Amino acid sequence: MYILGLNAYHADSSAAIFRDGIMIAATEEERFRRVKHWAGFPSEAIQFCLKEAGISIDQVDHIAIGRDPRAKFWKKIKFALSNPAIGIPTIWDRFNNSKKVASIEDEFVELFPGIQADKIRSKLHWVEHHRSHLASAFFASPFEEAALLSIDGSGDFSTTMLGVGKGNQIEVIDSLDFPNSIGIFYSAMTQYLGFPHYGDEYKVMGLAPYGDPKHIDKLRKLVILKEGGLFELDQMYFNPTKSGVVSYGMDNLPVVATLFGKEIENLFGPARKSSEDLSQYHKDIAASVQRYTEEIIFHILKYLHKKTGLSNVCIAGGVAQNSVANGKLTENTPFKEVYIPSAGHDAGISMGAALYVHNQILKKERMPAIWSAYTGSQYSNEDIEAYLKSKGIEYQKYDGDDLYNVVADRLADGGVIGWFQGRAEFGPQGSGSEIYSGRSEAS
Repeated sequence: MYILGLNAYHADSSAAIFRDGIMIAATEEERFRRVKHWAGFPSEAIQFCLKEAGISIDQVDHIAIGRDPRAKFWKKIKFALSNPAIGIPTIWDRFNNSKKVASIEDEFVELFPGIQADKIRSKLHWVEHHRSHLASAFFASPFEEAALLSIDGSGDFSTTMLGVGKGNQIEVIDSLDFPNSIGIFYSAMTQYLGFPHYGDEYKVMGLAPYGDPKHIDKLRKLVILKEGGLFELDQMYFNPTKSGVVSYGMDNLPVVATLFGKEIENLFGPARKSSEDLSQYHKDIAASVQRYTEEIIFHILKYLHKKTGLSNVCIAGGVAQNSVANGKLTENTPFKEVYIPSAGHDAGISMGAALYVHNQILKKERMPAIWSAYTGSQYSNEDIEAYLKSKGIEYQKYDGDDLYNVVADRLADGGVIGWFQGRAEFGPQGSGSEIYSGRSEAS
């Protein structure tokens, strides 16, 4: 039995293919299009997965899509009516995006001429965004039983979801709705610090070690910790018109609206412009944002442990890509073992949706844990040479010890070496290559 999982019409679109519950391949569409966070229909990733599995689209038994436009439908309507300034633009944007998802079978017909739309439609499963995240973590983990956390900006109107996994089933304990979101908080402060693009949050995490967390008390005004392990954003500090909206144009690139409001500038001073130098003050704010985000995550997990009494936890979602926080989990929460998939961000939804169908819906036996991230494309020396020749690019080929001698000499001279070997990783940690550097400047 083959299950094809997709993250489509959403940032970091991707595809994953499973045979009898075992993952054969998984990759982001951006790896082929060379456009970061590409958010359209993952046609190249789908074709790659089918090729790796050695099958045609006709042989796919189920297609799992990691979103469900029907999820929390009435909560979305209530939110839009009670908060028209924020809600109506947000819900309208999501509605327009959902229209693409609703006609996804047309994309398959265009990609695979001869396939019938109704045949594709009969194979479709819609899996809620955060349930896909939970599945990507738990069903891929080695744990028979574990507490579960999905936490990100937002998806299908949820921003945080808590649950328990046991065997081949997941039970949701609680969830938090948009616009109360740690992802929105972190992104808003990322923008305030002068990093405006989708996915720039890692820059704040990298900047944080150069500062001191002096401003946590101010940040407590933005995000209020609540009883029951959750939290609430004080919306006074965030953009009152489009807080949290990620829109997609014809180029399928995610564009984030300005999330921080004027009150954040009143509290911290004028926002940094991208062209400005980073001051120590900016570094201290980054350190404070990082430290308080960690505190919020620990707050949630301490409650989750108290609620479940379990020693294992599985975490996914965009916030789960905060590797600094992840490294502190077992020291700052009662959990003893942690599993986080390599693609904990939205690309991992394709894997999670497929696993959800295999385990939760079809109730099939769980397969061994997924430990390797190397599920993407790979290219032989022959492939690379053929491509270089086709583009008229000059190159030199080294074999054996000659290759290592050249690399060692370049590094000793302060050069930079790009090393590509094996498959591309599934996840934002890399793209199939490593960079080794003697100095920061290239030779």
